Amino acid sequence: MKPWLWLTLAAGLAGPLLPARDTTPLPTLSEAQRKTMATSEWLAGDQILGGSTDAEPPPDLGEAPPTADLATGKTATLPVAEKYLAAYFDTRPETFLIDPQGLLDESSGHDLLGLLKAHSSDSPIDLFIYVFAKDQEIPGEVRGEELSERCFATGRPALLVYYFLGAPQQAALYASPSLPETIPATEPPQALQSAISQASQAANPAEQLHSFIEQLTKRIYRMEQMLHSIAEDAEGSKRSLALAAKLAKKSSSLSARLARLQPLAQKLAIPGLLLISGLAVILGIAGWRRRQATYRFPELTVEPRLGGEHAAGVGAVIAFASVNLPPASQRQQVADDSRRT
Repeated sequence: MKPWLWLTLAAGLAGPLLPARDTTPLPTLSEAQRKTMATSEWLAGDQILGGSTDAEPPPDLGEAPPTADLATGKTATLPVAEKYLAAYFDTRPETFLIDPQGLLDESSGHDLLGLLKAHSSDSPIDLFIYVFAKDQEIPGEVRGEELSERCFATGRPALLVYYFLGAPQQAALYASPSLPETIPATEPPQALQSAISQASQAANPAEQLHSFIEQLTKRIYRMEQMLHSIAEDAEGSKRSLALAAKLAKKSSSLSARLARLQPLAQKLAIPGLLLISGLAVILGIAGWRRRQATYRFPELTVEPRLGGEHAAGVGAVIAFASVNLPPASQRQQVADDSRRT
């Protein structure tokens, strides 16, 4: 028998064995039962059982905290309270850590302020940190550029940082107008990104701010090195210009002297040339005569020996160092192969 026939037969046999579908309707409440339960307690499943669909308004829980916008994925922010704006933005701060809201605890604030003071004592560029909550928004009428120009136009060069506690990626950096223009414009943004990257490695908000400040002070030290190198280059250029001006002055003075001596040099040029030519001729003749000269040595009169004009040992002088030793022991000893036979 084919397989499909087996399947058909099995389905027919299994059908009667399945339980019948339950068609019992859902329970309902009468109007009297509903009123009785409504007066006693809340009725669970009221809407399912056919009750009213009017819902009571939710209780008022006060001002809702910042929530995430599902459309943009950004967190809704609240502006900084107006009572803190003067402490933040009215005048140049007297401290390097500006936290009028008290977002940092006393211990963390003391440590961070000490770090900023130590940096200021070793660096010509100050660093000011404005601390805000991560869900806060700075009012639009307060701009960092305007603040730096209004409060930091004079005095020591400074960098201003708007830091949002717990969200280092939102930090913003502004440079005071007194910061030297010789520093490249790309250096402050790169320093900010480096500090943000270092702070993101910490988990605690206070530790994040501590890492942020440490890294930023290191990059400020790099800016100082740029200033020193530029100053040294400028000083070297000044010295080079001064030396060149001095040499040019000496050269012009020498040129003036030569110009005054030029008429005299023209008068003495021909006599001087004749004199030098005569000396050269005289020296040349003297050298030629010296090379051509011959010399004769005088003949020495020597006492003849055995009637010969020349003989070995003629004219030799024998001297003895000691009169007590025999002459044979005092003569110079020479090798046997050098003796004549």
